[in-house]
Order: sequence, then structure tokens, then C-alpha cells
Amino acid sequence: MIAKKVFETINFERGEIPKKSLRIGKYRTTPRTFKDYDGDEQTIEVSQDNSFKIADMEVQLVFKTHPDIGESADVYVDGQKNDYMVFKMEPFDYEFKSQGEHSQPGHTDYGFPVAKDKNHLKELKDKHSHWSAISGDYSRESKDPFVAVAQLILFTY
Repeated sequence: MIAKKVFETINFERGEIPKKSLRIGKYRTTPRTFKDYDGDEQTIEVSQDNSFKIADMEVQLVFKTHPDIGESADVYVDGQKNDYMVFKMEPFDYEFKSQGEHSQPGHTDYGFPVAKDKNHLKELKDKHSHWSAISGDYSRESKDPFVAVAQLILFTY
């Protein structure tokens, strides 16, 4: 039997950045769970650049502050700007001002707690605010802007 030597060169290369594939460091994601319109539980992984994948689409939210509207976001689906309107709805200051005549102690007639000072008012407004995502005749609301957009995308696409 004759022995032959075989010389091979093996080259090892990584397919993608290890931290990105492991989702650590700046590539870390935050899971958000919600129920879709059928009542099924869905989970999206929101990355540090405010993007997530849903229904084989890459969705990114770009947040901005407008002097007339307040906090809002532009929605990009697969790199294209979408026509969704996404904005934060906050209760008005007067809804936290005084004890309600026909409400339980410590609450206003609007059902909110009475604010003690300006800092407490700011906390209460943030706590009782929500995000609205609107497209045509359809809208979804949630405490989390990513969940509101994901619910609307699942409903309209």
C-alpha cells in the first residue's frame, strides 16, 4: 500500500461580527411582548438603533421632538419612509390640578392623582401618557411606541 500525502489549506472566516450574532454590547436587543389583533402573543427584539424585524420586514423608528406636536417618530420599513403618524399623547396639566368634587380622595375628576408639585406633575404626565400609531383609518395605542407600530404593521400589512 502506497501512502500519499495530501496538503490542504483550510481558511476559517467569520460570517458576521461575533458580538452582533450573540447580541451583546452595542448589538444588545430588548424583547417586547404584545398581543396581535388575533390575540396571539408576539415578541419583537428592539435593537439599540431603534429597529426590529417583524413579518420579514426591517422596521426602524427615528424619534424627534416637534414644537407643536411634542414627541413623535418617523417609521422606516425596509429603508423606505412609511406614512405612519406616530406621536406621544400626554394628558394636559389641568387634568392633575385639583381634587375632584365627585371623585375619590386624592384624585381629580378626570381620574388622575392630584399633582403635588412640578416634578410630580411631570412624573404623572409621563406615567399616564401613551403612544399612538395611525395609518389611514387604523390606529393602535400602547405605552411603548415599538409595540404600537408593530401592532399596526401586523394589522395593515
